[in-house]
Amino acid sequence: MMAMPSRTTFSTWLIDKYHDWAKEEHRRTGRDPSMTDFAAWLGVKQPTLAAWANGRYVPSDPDVLKSLAAKLGNGVYGALGMLPPGGRERAILDILGRLSEDEKAEAVRLLRELERGRVDTDINAGGLNGE
Repeated sequence: MMAMPSRTTFSTWLIDKYHDWAKEEHRRTGRDPSMTDFAAWLGVKQPTLAAWANGRYVPSDPDVLKSLAAKLGNGVYGALGMLPPGGRERAILDILGRLSEDEKAEAVRLLRELERGRVDTDINAGGLNGE
């Protein structure tokens, strides 16, 4: 089970990203941008950004996370204690790449057992995908 995201970790990360963006905007335009400008650049409402920055809540909508990642980088997922989309698969492949051939065979066997257990459970629940 995944740990709950740390609101302070995310808000600190977000504020750091705001400062980085503001410095770049100042260098580029010569003006000092506001948090409202940052919110507009991110494509979110200012009260939403303020709530994130103040640690009142964190984003969880996958589309919002993808949008934030497109603007601010995949670090958004780390700040929320999550893997980026496809991250689990990459992590598994990375681990498999470091295993011996015997360990790889055992890992495949274990994954197949897990898959069979999930498929059996899903079929009992009424569908192959738990639907």
